[in-house]
Amino acid sequence: MPSKPVYSRLDNELHAKVKAHSVATGQSLSASIEDLVRRGLGELSKGTLEAEAAEARELIQALEAKLVAVEGERKGLEGQVEAWRTKASLALAAHKHAESLQQESATLAGQIDQLRVYLSTSVAVCTSCRAYLRLYDIGQRRCANCGQRAFDWIQGYQPPPTAWEALREGAAVTGTATVVAALLNAISGGQEDS
Repeated sequence: MPSKPVYSRLDNELHAKVKAHSVATGQSLSASIEDLVRRGLGELSKGTLEAEAAEARELIQALEAKLVAVEGERKGLEGQVEAWRTKASLALAAHKHAESLQQESATLAGQIDQLRVYLSTSVAVCTSCRAYLRLYDIGQRRCANCGQRAFDWIQGYQPPPTAWEALREGAAVTGTATVVAALLNAISGGQEDS
């Protein structure tokens, strides 16, 4: 192995120890210095590597423990996030349902008011006591004053149609609309042919 010269100054004590090693091993002073340096570096690197490996193992264990703790914390936070998402979703659904109920309630309140006005309309006269009868009284089939069941419709009042009459009128309108649509379709179809 090629070698390179190294110049070194040693203090007296160290020089004496190197010289004693040289005499004990039968080597030259330069060969003795080289031997001692190799042994020292070997021991130094062996001890350093073992210390560094032990330190690395400790660091790895600490990081693994920290990773386990962080993973557990992350799972806990994910659970909390999912719980909050569920709560938010339920709150939003409840809010939408409450708005829907509020709209429905307002619609029903309007319909009830219309029905009250409609039922309080005087439409007939009791034949017994001549009191005006409301639609409500007619629905009860008795006079609110005397309890009699006979009444005469007020002049000009048109009683509401029965269910059959309303159905018949609806069918007539639907039938008329169907006939008109068919005629319009036939007319427009005839124009395209010419």
